Amino acid sequence: MARFLTFALVAPMASFGDIAAGGFRDGVLRPARSALLGLIAGCLGLTREEETEHRALSDHYGIALLCYNNGDLLIDYHTAQMAPAMRKRVYATRAAELAVDPTELSTVLSYRDYRTGSWHLAALWLRDDKGPWTLEELQNALNRPVFTPYWGRKSCPFSLPFTPEIMEEETAAQALLERHASGKESQLFYGARFRKEEQSLKDDAEGDEESAEEKKEEKAPAAYLFFRNRQSGQKDNSAMTIVMDARDVERQGGACVLSRRENRRDQPLSRTRWEFGLREEAVLTVPSSKLLSPKASMSEAEVQS
Repeated sequence: MARFLTFALVAPMASFGDIAAGGFRDGVLRPARSALLGLIAGCLGLTREEETEHRALSDHYGIALLCYNNGDLLIDYHTAQMAPAMRKRVYATRAAELAVDPTELSTVLSYRDYRTGSWHLAALWLRDDKGPWTLEELQNALNRPVFTPYWGRKSCPFSLPFTPEIMEEETAAQALLERHASGKESQLFYGARFRKEEQSLKDDAEGDEESAEEKKEEKAPAAYLFFRNRQSGQKDNSAMTIVMDARDVERQGGACVLSRRENRRDQPLSRTRWEFGLREEAVLTVPSSKLLSPKASMSEAEVQS
């Protein structure tokens, strides 16, 4: 058995950036490895200048990602004012940058991709005994981040806590599927529905505690996953995939089936120079036998009926 640190990545709006130049800031379907490592580094309090620590985080830790829903594409037409480009100086604040003659200000126009309703789970593990942080230390960092975490851009806060948990499983894929089935975020009810159901149980039981417990158990599956379905817009697990480094598939892929390999430029080389190298990523599909039961993944229409 191996140890894995699993945590949730849930946001109403996210930005999974790709190579960007000019006015079109394209995005990709799912988070990059560099984004996940950067998120953890921010929680640890690492600055971009701490290259040695960033390299250690990249070299000694493996990451797998369960993509329940990558989100729907939203394109934003973005405008921003900026000081004259010829003035090569560093401004302490945004207000200071704009405190010039309005006639000298220029405007930057761009299109930016966002994803709405994204729902991912991550599993992190130590590849060797040379990692500078234990899983417990990383868990504490995710619970008490030094820098404010956001999902791609500062305008994209998370809608749920990371809720990091250390699990013992055979593979990273198995840890992710277990977290998907029984993690705290998967047990969330939609507030109004939950309160209505609780009140109904109290009215029906009429003081009979045993009867109330029986009815609660009967009704629980109907509301199961209701918040997850509402947040992500996903009604079942048919589009769910697991991604990880291609070199980790043999040891961490478990019963999942290799669907394809993709080359991504998201391997951090230097945070200060903002350089990233190519990485081969494996996309795995989950066998139907490993998915949640149909009773546990009811659609919102079925829940309300």
